[in-house]
Amino acid sequence: MKVVDLGTRIGTTLFSFLQRGGRFFPSRRDFISKIQPSECLGVDREEVCRDDLESFGASFECWDLSKAASLEELPEADFYLASKFLHHLPTAEAMDNLVRAVLSKSRQGVWFRLLSFEDDSQTGEGVLLDEDLRFGWSKKYLPYLCKDVVSLVPRDSFNLSLNPARRIRHTNDFRVLPVSADDGKEEYENVMGHKPQIKLVPPVVVEWDLFIERK
Repeated sequence: MKVVDLGTRIGTTLFSFLQRGGRFFPSRRDFISKIQPSECLGVDREEVCRDDLESFGASFECWDLSKAASLEELPEADFYLASKFLHHLPTAEAMDNLVRAVLSKSRQGVWFRLLSFEDDSQTGEGVLLDEDLRFGWSKKYLPYLCKDVVSLVPRDSFNLSLNPARRIRHTNDFRVLPVSADDGKEEYENVMGHKPQIKLVPPVVVEWDLFIERK
């Protein structure tokens, strides 16, 4: 297997990697450019995702990756992908276990796209909290910081690159909610009440890309 995409849904992250992965891992550009969909696997806990992956030519497995038995089933692959998936796992232990499994099974590299749970007052949620605002997901999902993932990566075996992936530039963004909004809501609705309208300079980072490349 060349690529395994965890929490694949309709395969958006897998398609993006096949098109742009050479920019993420320049030293592996030629290898990635030759990967075919038939050499890729999408994994999701929802069986309904199967048709999207198989119609693209990739394989599909329906596994619950919060379970240790499912992690053992994961195959070795050149690259592992997981976009905004870790946050959907039920416990920090499950997140740690998945990261460790992925690192042990990837031959060349890993791409994690992470929702920001960073609380700093430069480009993190602290900027919003000063205005009684927050990220839409910060109470809906279990926090898992970039440093939590990084701490599990053995530096003698891997090189790391952590980069802002997406930013918001104004509090009118739908991903910004009042602090008092229902914990289960992820997007702003008018019934939540008024939001301060503030331009964010510098922009606030809402998603991070962590590229992990085997030495």
